[in-house]
Amino acid sequence: MIFSKKLVKSILYESKIAEIVVHDGLFSTYIEAEVSCKDLQSLFRLVYYYGVTSIDVIKPEKLNVPISDLQESLFTIVDMTHGYADMIFKLKQELNHITGKK
Repeated sequence: MIFSKKLVKSILYESKIAEIVVHDGLFSTYIEAEVSCKDLQSLFRLVYYYGVTSIDVIKPEKLNVPISDLQESLFTIVDMTHGYADMIFKLKQELNHITGKK
């Protein structure tokens, strides 16, 4: 099961796009954003779908998570990981078909 980006329940408060840097013909930039997520699952989805490479959790200071929410969040990660692995497998099959490799 692959989750839709629509399932990422978050509120964007502020965002800034850094200046684009060109180095050796490659482009690089980043976005700094302040967001609030509805729950742990939404945070995991946000990190996964948008390729977050750095994150600072500002609040809450402490987080009490019911075991059912933790379990559901872990299933979310497992499903997304399997979806990603399945996508890679299919792309490899397509590439092999195009290049004639078996």
